[in-house]
Amino acid sequence: MFIGKNRGFFRRFQKEVLNKNNPFTIYTYIFVLMAFIILVMLKFNGLSLIYKGDALSQHFPNQFYLIKTINDFFFDFARNIESFNFKLGFGSDSLFTYYHYGLFDPLNILLVPLKNVDPVVVYSIRIIFRLYASGVCFIIMCRYFLSIRHEDRSVVSISLGAIIYVFSNYPLSSGVTHPYFGYSTILLPLMIIGASKLIRDNSKKMFVITSFLSIVVNFYFAYIIAFHVLIYSIVYIIKVTKGKNKRFIVGFRLFFRGIYSYLIAVLLSACVIFPMIYGIVNSIRNNSICIDLPIITQRHIVLRYFFDFFKTPRAGDAVTAGIAIVTLFTISLLFCSKGRTKLKLLCAIVVVAVFVPKFQSAMTGFSYANYRWTFAVALLVSYIFVEMFDELTGLNNKENKKMLNVCYAYMFLYVVYAIHLFFKKSYPESLTLAMLDVSGLIVFLSYTYVLVYKNGNKKRRYLIAMTVVTICMSMCVYVGKASIAGVLAKTKSARNMITSRELIELSNVCGSTFERVDNSDPRSMNFSDIYGYGSSSIYYSIENKNLSMFNLIMKNSKAAPVTLMNNMDSRVALDNLMSVKFYVGRKKIPYGYEQTYMKDVYVNSNYIPFGFTYDSFVDYKQVRDYSSLDLQELMLRSCVVEGVDKNIKNKIKSGNIARNVEKIGDNLSVKLSLSGKIKTSKKINLVADLKANKNGELYLHLPSQDSFKNMDKLEARVNGESNRTNFTKKNTRWYSGETDSLINLGYLKKGTHKVEISIPSGVEFDTKDISFEIRDVKYVEEASKVLSREYLKKISTNSRGFEGEIDVSKDKLMFVSIPYGDSWRAFVDGREAEIKKANIGFMAIHLGKGRHRVRFVYDRPYQKIGLIVSLGTLLLLGIFKLYNLISKKSV
Repeated sequence: MFIGKNRGFFRRFQKEVLNKNNPFTIYTYIFVLMAFIILVMLKFNGLSLIYKGDALSQHFPNQFYLIKTINDFFFDFARNIESFNFKLGFGSDSLFTYYHYGLFDPLNILLVPLKNVDPVVVYSIRIIFRLYASGVCFIIMCRYFLSIRHEDRSVVSISLGAIIYVFSNYPLSSGVTHPYFGYSTILLPLMIIGASKLIRDNSKKMFVITSFLSIVVNFYFAYIIAFHVLIYSIVYIIKVTKGKNKRFIVGFRLFFRGIYSYLIAVLLSACVIFPMIYGIVNSIRNNSICIDLPIITQRHIVLRYFFDFFKTPRAGDAVTAGIAIVTLFTISLLFCSKGRTKLKLLCAIVVVAVFVPKFQSAMTGFSYANYRWTFAVALLVSYIFVEMFDELTGLNNKENKKMLNVCYAYMFLYVVYAIHLFFKKSYPESLTLAMLDVSGLIVFLSYTYVLVYKNGNKKRRYLIAMTVVTICMSMCVYVGKASIAGVLAKTKSARNMITSRELIELSNVCGSTFERVDNSDPRSMNFSDIYGYGSSSIYYSIENKNLSMFNLIMKNSKAAPVTLMNNMDSRVALDNLMSVKFYVGRKKIPYGYEQTYMKDVYVNSNYIPFGFTYDSFVDYKQVRDYSSLDLQELMLRSCVVEGVDKNIKNKIKSGNIARNVEKIGDNLSVKLSLSGKIKTSKKINLVADLKANKNGELYLHLPSQDSFKNMDKLEARVNGESNRTNFTKKNTRWYSGETDSLINLGYLKKGTHKVEISIPSGVEFDTKDISFEIRDVKYVEEASKVLSREYLKKISTNSRGFEGEIDVSKDKLMFVSIPYGDSWRAFVDGREAEIKKANIGFMAIHLGKGRHRVRFVYDRPYQKIGLIVSLGTLLLLGIFKLYNLISKKSV
């Protein structure tokens, strides 16, 4: 109907665009249409392309850091590019932190001309550009394979294949949730071309370049891409060696050629991956437990994967393939036709991967089974569409029959599965699923009608139009689903997050690099990237192991998992040790913080400046079994040092390590509304009536992360003020050895109080496991004054470290609240000083009596040796190339 009424327009479009032998032009036209639909609908719904989860807290803030770093590189000749970011999470290595987020992504060159554009708009442009680049690389791959086979396919089939590839679920879900996931959809087609040229023509250049680029951009996805290219190469080698003499030897030589070519790429990228491998191996992520994977994937997961295969993309859903339903017909035709064994074998390998979790784990770095590899499935299915579309449009009714029977069988099972889900789900979710399933069935029947009752050019035109229209409709549904599910951040919220007047003013007030800021906003983990102030939080891929261990030992409930550190849970002792001067928020204000002239901004009246000094120490061996609350009190009186030497013992006095002997019952009485073992059948509130006999911080103790079975979050209200805490269960992939849970419920004054804990249905717990403790914090004022007497002054920082001056009245230990690392070196008056691990995860140096100039220098591990290897490899390749040129000229 639509085409009939607009036949003139369609014919002009076909003449001026479709008949031109340029798939890039057609692809660009259709891509612009799809992108326009997405962006207009997002605009209409007030949404951005920023995913609410990790994108809002990681990818969006790091854009500010990347803009600054890239502009420094181009316009300041890299003089201000820092090795270490002192403002993020008490200090973090810049490479370890930002490598996974596009530090070496060549597409980030876009950030140079767009540095003054609205950051939310820039973020969307970056995602749209990555999507467009993915389609361009797909077209390049298709044209290459057709050229080497001296075959031809219509430019429309190639263009539509690129659209199907780009607007499938992986780029629109994983690629939006984590923009760096989108690199894989760009690099995989190019690397497959490189592998093909390597095997076919012994041309290593493209394979080495694309492999090098994939490693430098992101070595985790470089591994996943390389795994898929390895599978493709093995299948291709089997094909090209078929029927040859000494087939095994020839195949082994081709395989070995690929291995040493990839090794060259690894050596060229050594300056990046050598330190990065060190960083990941020495992070606590490397200590995570290994989840026992089943031999066969659970039935409901397999069914969901195959019957959701052709559904509309869903933001935040990493499992659904989300490929246009027209590919169902091209896949069926592939298996109903002779030849193309390579494509059939690759499809069989995909099926095996879906059924075998350990195979999935191997493809994704031997971690937990996940679907980060499905970009390869999207590439394979889209390429099958290109191969089979012209044949599909040229089939007559008899030839259609076998292919259609396969499709009918699939759709019959699809309907049965949909009915099963309809009765299994509750209203209104069941109704929504039914509507989507019926829409998919209608689209399928529409394609079937065209294939059966249309012939020649009409069939072709209808199929092209229907494919474009259905993908357009799919994009509308995609945005609609995202809007209903609430997985994308509102544009207004994203802009408000980066335009806080209080934080802008606070950033100006914090003159010193190490006057740190705490923030109650759960999105604030990486606010230092946006506002440039010293932060007490961090949430990025790799975190210093010693900082993680500090949070683990001190049972910081706001670091759950330990690599996601919101803050110090408003524990005043820890805030003071970390030189936190300001607190931003409206609830759970730490003890000793006073309101400033800025709204919701509080200043620490007991602030201890960075680089403060202790006149006493305690050997960590003596207090290793202390509770975290005892330890935090002790660390405000004496420096807890590991590896105490004679110099420290002889010159600095030993601290008092007496335990806190106060009985909990003397300070706090508790009455619970429930008792015994309880299993909830509905949502309930557990109420604790408290009577505090003194002022102090109230803590909730739980003996295990699983004290509340089947509950991942605990929400407690203290006198009506809400407090939410996450648990890290043993069966999760984030578990790193967490034992009991300690939650600071805030500072309370003497008197009666009420704590309400919200418990959902289906939760099991024992009230005997729930205990409260109140800790006096009067000692904080006195201890802070003592520690603040002598500290590092006139501090200046550079790209590799910091320095300052200090005057001490006697031999002391200067504590540095930057996570400990072997890559730090300290110099006192020009002489190197030994750095001790202090207060569990940080640094301290010994200072003799008098005035000193102190300097700390950061040298990234394996950076120099990696650079030497990269330059050496490049030099050897240049010499080898020159030798070949001279040899050819001589001949």
